[in-house]
Amino acid sequence: MNEQGALSGRANNFDALRLLAAAAVIVTHCYPLTGRAEGLDPLSQKFYAYSFSFIGLRLFFFVSGFLIAQSLIRSNGIADYAWKRFLRLIPGLVVALTVCIVVLGLGFGSMPFKEYLSNAETWSYYKNATLFLLQWSLPGVFATNVYGTVVNGSLWTLMYEVTCYIGLLGFSLGGGFKKRWFIALVFAAAITLRFYFYFYPKYYGAWYSVGITNLNVKFTLDFGLYFLAGTLIYVYRELIVLRWWLAALSLGLFLGLGNSSWGDFGAYLGLPYLIIYLAYSSSLSIANRAGRFGDFSYGLYIYAFPVQQAIISLWPSVDVLSLFCTTITVTLSLAYLSWHLVEKPMLGFKNYFAK
Repeated sequence: MNEQGALSGRANNFDALRLLAAAAVIVTHCYPLTGRAEGLDPLSQKFYAYSFSFIGLRLFFFVSGFLIAQSLIRSNGIADYAWKRFLRLIPGLVVALTVCIVVLGLGFGSMPFKEYLSNAETWSYYKNATLFLLQWSLPGVFATNVYGTVVNGSLWTLMYEVTCYIGLLGFSLGGGFKKRWFIALVFAAAITLRFYFYFYPKYYGAWYSVGITNLNVKFTLDFGLYFLAGTLIYVYRELIVLRWWLAALSLGLFLGLGNSSWGDFGAYLGLPYLIIYLAYSSSLSIANRAGRFGDFSYGLYIYAFPVQQAIISLWPSVDVLSLFCTTITVTLSLAYLSWHLVEKPMLGFKNYFAK
């Protein structure tokens, strides 16, 4: 496929955008974790349909759809693709779970550490590494926090990420990338289904189980649409033109519908182009350097929530701004260590199935 066009080349701002997405999620979490309403998120106060975490999560899924489509097309078969996805998600997560079990149990638990270690719920916390089976709490940890005992309220989105990986693999095995118009058809069908749920919302928030999964219809479709949008733009990348006025129109559409019940559709239609414009805009070339020390977005995402809960446990009266600044400082340090000691070394094995 011809790589020429506005999206050709390696220079992009994806690292910076993913860091901003992780920071946006942290902003929104500061409010409920300190006992304030989530609706006090500054963006939520301006726009009925949006919050900082709303934008952050959708940005993550869009960028993932773009980059994972590229990875799948370049992979040497199913095992190579699955192995790379495993290495990117699981080792860093297992270490993060271990850090939570040990550090939070020692420093923020209400029971003797020996008793804590003998509690079955302590070790069942590792089931979060399956991504589809979630355990929110560790015994006795954060017992007095205003938000309750939830250790990591961010992990729930990872099951949707993996579901998108699996769906994209199935699409590829069905020959979807050989007839790239088919991805446009799938995206159109998904948007049509979302319209159906808008007018007939009875089952939109329903949960369903497939094997070990416990997926919500709303989030599966919603996150899946952004992932599909990223994939769609990748497969048609040589046709994409970057124009500031198109980005302005996209932003206007997004914001214009933000105070209505059509806000989701404003985001579906406005955010994808706006994100890809920001990712490849030459005027933002300084953002290309965001990843020169490493890719910290995943570590920032999986460590931030327990760090926030720990800070609140030590500083119950902390205000939102102080919580955000302290969280960013501590979590970036952990993300740096996670990348250089765990994630990057494990990615060194990514070509095991490439031969």
